[in-house]
Amino acid sequence: MTGVQTCALPISFPKPGTADVTEDLKKLAKGKTKAQPDDKADDQPADRGVDAGVDTATPDNPTAQEGRSDEDMGEGFNDDAPAWRAAVDQHLEAVSAAGTVIDLKGAINRFEQTRRALPDEAIAEVDAAEKDAADRLNPLRGG
Repeated sequence: MTGVQTCALPISFPKPGTADVTEDLKKLAKGKTKAQPDDKADDQPADRGVDAGVDTATPDNPTAQEGRSDEDMGEGFNDDAPAWRAAVDQHLEAVSAAGTVIDLKGAINRFEQTRRALPDEAIAEVDAAEKDAADRLNPLRGG
């Protein structure tokens, strides 16, 4: 015994492009297959979130609820520092503490992957700090 079990019933699959496959595809396109459930998507509301069924306040409906408060909305809706701020601050400290050009290049190289995910204003802040450090450390630039 080789350890492989075989089925006693022959199984045949239609070849791609044959009439059997074409008919199956036509039935699928028309939705006439037994594999599809009978439930309808229209029977259920589209939104099942916290605010499901809540109207928005308008001049003709002033008593409607407005939805979640700012505290419930997550990052970006409060006064907390953005998630990238700590990484930028740590890099700025490393750049300002660099004592040689080699130290500065090492700090810049370690930060390269993080830089790609930063917003434009943070990139401008980092670039300015790196340029100032390079000017300070490079004797040819008068630093």
